[in-house]
Amino acid sequence: MQDIPDERGADRTIVRPPEVVVVRASERRPRGDGRLDAETRRRIGRSLRVLYAGLLAQPIPERFEALVAELAARSEKESAR
Repeated sequence: MQDIPDERGADRTIVRPPEVVVVRASERRPRGDGRLDAETRRRIGRSLRVLYAGLLAQPIPERFEALVAELAARSEKESAR
C-alpha cells in the first residue's frame, strides 16, 4: 500500500491488486479429493488480505454497530430463558 496525496492534498491509501501467479496444471499436485494444497491456500489468503486491506481499515458504520448490539441483546435475552 502506498499513501499519496489527492487533488485536495488529503492522503489516501492506494491498494494495488495482488500479483497474479500462474501455476501450470502440470505443476499442480493431483489430490483427487478437490481440496487445495497448503501453498495454494496461503497464496489465496495473502491475495485476499491485500485486496481487502483498505476495506478493513475503514471504520465500521454506526448503523451496523447498532444492529450488531441489538442482535447481541436479543441473543442474551433468549439464552437467559
